[in-house]
Amino acid sequence: MQEASEAMAVLGLAVAAKKNAPQVVSNNVSPTQSGNGQSSKRATRGKAGSSKVGGSRSPPKKKTTQPPPKPAIVKEVREDDSSHHPMIRTRSASSKKFLVIFELEHVLCRILGDERRDLGSLCENYEKVQGSIVALRWSSSQLIKDCMSKFLVAFYSSLPCDMVAGIVDILLRGMSERPIFIWSRVNCVQTKVSHPENPETMLVMKDLENVYKRVKGPIAFTRKNTILVDSNVLETVCIPSGNVVHPKKWGDSEFEKSYLNKKLWGYLLGLDRYDDVLTYTGAHDLDGEARISPNHMHWKDVAPFCYSS
Repeated sequence: MQEASEAMAVLGLAVAAKKNAPQVVSNNVSPTQSGNGQSSKRATRGKAGSSKVGGSRSPPKKKTTQPPPKPAIVKEVREDDSSHHPMIRTRSASSKKFLVIFELEHVLCRILGDERRDLGSLCENYEKVQGSIVALRWSSSQLIKDCMSKFLVAFYSSLPCDMVAGIVDILLRGMSERPIFIWSRVNCVQTKVSHPENPETMLVMKDLENVYKRVKGPIAFTRKNTILVDSNVLETVCIPSGNVVHPKKWGDSEFEKSYLNKKLWGYLLGLDRYDDVLTYTGAHDLDGEARISPNHMHWKDVAPFCYSS
C-alpha cells in the first residue's frame, strides 16, 4: 500500500509538470487548426528538434523581390529628325509675338463662279461656297496650319461676309487653333470709287488702324507686330509698306505650285528671328507683286488713299 501511494504521488507530479510546461505553437499552424492534436504535436516536435545541437534545421525561406521598373523610353527630338518637322512645333498663344493677317482671294484661293475650270496640280481642292466654285491653292491649308504654330493668325478679306466665313471654315478643317478675327468686306473702308480692275464693284481698302484700335487679343496689336499678306496692291495703299507684303497672285504657271509652302512660308518663318515686323520687312523683300507707285496705270484712282507718314 505504501508503494502504491508513492507511485500515485510521482504520477501526479508528472501530470502537474506537463500542465505547467510552456506551449510551443508553430508559426504556420494555429491551435484551432490542429484537429485531433497530431498536427500541433508534429509542429511542436519540429520546433523543439531545431533547438537541439545537431538537429535538422529547415532552410530559411528566400525573399521574393520584384524587379525594378524599366525606365520609360523618351525619344529625343532633333531639328534634323525627318519624323518631326520643326515648322509644326506649336507655341502657346501667350508666347506668340506677331499677328499675320491673310487675304483670301488670289493668295489662298480663287473664286471660279458657276463653272469649274481645271487648274491641274495648282489646285488642292474644289469647294462650293455660297453657290460659287472655290479653288483652294496648293498647300493653302498647310500654310495656315504652319503659321498658326508660330504666329497669331487672322483673316481680312474684301469678299462678302458669307463667302469669307465659308472659305475660312474649309481652310481650318481639322485644326484646333482658331483665328484672332475674321473680317470681310463690311470691315473695309468704303471709298465710293469704282474698282479700277472691276468697275461693277466699289473699291474698298483694308485699314490696319482699325485692327489696332478694335481687336483685343493675347497681345496688344501695333505696327511693330502686325503684317498683312495681300496680293491686291490697290486695296492696301493706305497701309504703310512695312506692314504689308504682296505675294504673287495665283496664276496659271506650273512653277507656282510650291509658292505658298516654300517661298511665302519661308519668308514668314524668317520673321520669327526678329523682334519687330518693321525691322524684318525693311531688310527683306518678298518675291511678289510690286507695291503701287506713281507709274502704276491706276495711280490716279488710288492716290488720294495712299498712306503718308
